[in-house]
Amino acid sequence: NSSGGMEADDDGRQAAANAEVAAPRVRAQEDPSNAHAKAPVGEWPRPAEIPGMEESNLIVRVDIDPAIIVAVELGAAGVARLMAKSGGEILATMGQEGWVVKTVDEAKGIFELSLPSVRQEFAGCVISIPAPIFRATVRDTSAKEGGYTERLQGDLILQNGKDILKVELGFPFRTTLAVSAAAWTRAKVGSNNGAVQVSSYVEIGLNVPKVPGISNLLQYFVKSYGKDSTVQCAEALARGADKERDISDWVASGLRAAGEQLDSVMNPEKESK
Repeated sequence: NSSGGMEADDDGRQAAANAEVAAPRVRAQEDPSNAHAKAPVGEWPRPAEIPGMEESNLIVRVDIDPAIIVAVELGAAGVARLMAKSGGEILATMGQEGWVVKTVDEAKGIFELSLPSVRQEFAGCVISIPAPIFRATVRDTSAKEGGYTERLQGDLILQNGKDILKVELGFPFRTTLAVSAAAWTRAKVGSNNGAVQVSSYVEIGLNVPKVPGISNLLQYFVKSYGKDSTVQCAEALARGADKERDISDWVASGLRAAGEQLDSVMNPEKESK
């Protein structure tokens, strides 16, 4: 049908416009003496308290390279209007895809996020988590580098990490394991030459049982989940930017529609072809 064709066209334009997202870089430390030392997160200090991190025996740190997504309909104008909003409004725009965003203290930039549950199957096992809950602190920023202008940074700290990961192993024997996690991530949101840009740094501490191969599986899961989440946030922001129309956009849209209608009346032979 016509709506399906329009959606396919939009998907095609989005795919053509999106910049390629590089593979994330992963660093893992198993039971290191300095597992809780400073992380390379830039000018802001690492959060002082991350529930459960001290009990972890595997630390996975992932640098997620920027996801750069174009707003197909409104382009740079829509992105600029989105970035002019408050940090809380931008965070809520990221939450279009199944997130629940609750304001804790808007003046201090503190919010609570509930994200969708996750289930991934790979390498003969299944890893799933229920809806993770994060305490988010959002800060306005204005760093610039080349075509990139940063709008905000957000630190997200996992609140319900006790036995949150369910690992179902099918080989060499069928078993189900519960793994506790301590996690935080720093997301950086801004615009890059008129497109939306989101990057993130992820640090997850896991209390891993002594099962051969499970550490590698969990590191892969963390890397995949972090990359997918970053891309999804950027895509949600780009869709949100496409909704940031002002009166000039509506006028231009109306003029285009009127012009097309007049053209069809004056040149009916085009319609018959």
